Amino acid sequence: MEICTAHTIRDITQKEWDALVGTDSVEQVHAWYRTVEESGMRKMRYVFLKENRTLTAAACICVREERIADRQAPLLVVGCPLGISKAFFSERTQEIQMLLEGLEQIQKEEKARRISILGLKNNEYNVIREQARGFTGFPKADNTYLDVDFNDFEDYLDSLSASARRSIKK
Repeated sequence: MEICTAHTIRDITQKEWDALVGTDSVEQVHAWYRTVEESGMRKMRYVFLKENRTLTAAACICVREERIADRQAPLLVVGCPLGISKAFFSERTQEIQMLLEGLEQIQKEEKARRISILGLKNNEYNVIREQARGFTGFPKADNTYLDVDFNDFEDYLDSLSASARRSIKK
């Protein structure tokens, strides 16, 4: 299995990416990552794993700057840029280990203080937790519900002032 790091998703084809990730989520498609890269809103990095020239796993990283004690320090965030979808694509132990090695390589190159992996479901979190050295997890429920005392949206609107109702409807 071959591991490579990249500065652009264009290092792999859309067809390769779609075969690995699918096309169900707009936040995870090849074109979305290209758009984010071209906009300059986020600096992106990637780890790709290939076996027999076929893409088998990937991780997408946003390089963000954070302020620590009056100094800027890079922070690597494995997560969908500008979204909430996952960006760590593998559940096989060997691939996870290799992706984590790629993330550590990028961490050194970017001189980042830490790596955050966001958007994992419980089963994905458990698999990664077993592989990552020094990994601290903050698990949460896969779904969050807000219990409100309204029968429907109209009932909620009726509880508001006239100006607030108009504002929300707009």
